[in-house]
Amino acid sequence: LENSLLSSKTKEVQSINEIGCLINIDMTNYFLNKSNKLNKFIIDLEKKDMIVLVSGFSKLTEGLYEKIVEFSELTKIEFSKLTKHYMSRNPDIIANSKNYK
Repeated sequence: LENSLLSSKTKEVQSINEIGCLINIDMTNYFLNKSNKLNKFIIDLEKKDMIVLVSGFSKLTEGLYEKIVEFSELTKIEFSKLTKHYMSRNPDIIANSKNYK
């Protein structure tokens, strides 16, 4: 999602979700623009089970594990759900790479 869309109302995202659009959170963009407002928005999306996957990990080559932990803590998405559910759906993620450890 573009950052402008992330800052809009949940109802708008829910509408595009209902017509079949997949809701993806780009972790690289998240860290470039993180804020309490964005965290609350992602928490709301998670509670409504609207997030399909989280991407952008391939750009985070240094401290990937730490970034995943931080993202999990700030967005209240359980670490195991993030790594085993959202990350496993993303074919671009290399969860077993040396960068992840």
